Amino acid sequence: EGEINMATWEQQFEVLSNVLTDKSIDVKQVMESLKQQVIELPSWAVGNSGTRYGVFREDGAARNIWDKIEDCAEIQRVVGVCPVMASHVLWDVTDEIVHGEVTKPETLDRVCENMDAVFSSVGITRQKDGLSFRDVDYQGNKNVLDRALEASVTRFIYVSVYNAHLMEHLAIVKAHEDFVAVLKASGVPYTVIRPNGFFSDMGEYMKMALKGRVYLVGQGTNRINPIHGADLACVCVDAVDQNVREIDV
Repeated sequence: EGEINMATWEQQFEVLSNVLTDKSIDVKQVMESLKQQVIELPSWAVGNSGTRYGVFREDGAARNIWDKIEDCAEIQRVVGVCPVMASHVLWDVTDEIVHGEVTKPETLDRVCENMDAVFSSVGITRQKDGLSFRDVDYQGNKNVLDRALEASVTRFIYVSVYNAHLMEHLAIVKAHEDFVAVLKASGVPYTVIRPNGFFSDMGEYMKMALKGRVYLVGQGTNRINPIHGADLACVCVDAVDQNVREIDV
């Protein structure tokens, strides 16, 4: 079949060459120019395709960054003009992506398998599916912790709330801290990270200001010191190798 296809391509190339020659176009010069171009191959072009909502898996597709490099190298070997690969960092640095729902423990089988450390920042943001803080912030994290214990992970890192002890009358904080209590009693080495509010959260106040109305906390004289998500990410990564049980950010 490959030989038949090549014969067809050669016939088509001959027809194209004749057409270009009739138009006074130097075909050999065009071919040399094409050989000089550099095409950057996207790493996601050789893996399983899909979206955040679903992946369309195909047998033999690249499974990790190393498979993708090998596939792109093979394409370069054949066509000769693709010496560069663009890596999709957020996906390629991972060895495996598992899709599941933390509120459905049956979808989390072996989710922590072969892991040394587990990091969780699971929590409700703008849920519209009827789930409560108890369902997600507490039980969802507990479901992940159960899988982590089954896999004998060596550390569990969890993001809770800054000054939570002053706000446990709030349902969201209560759910977080109830999970923290379970984590502390689990026996697994842990780190609880307690961040302040984020700069991104301040965007909501900007939206209110643009509409001409802003809700103030207290008399409006309180100060806030929000943090950036990237700074929190650095703290979380450093916590993997630190024997610190609680970190305020």
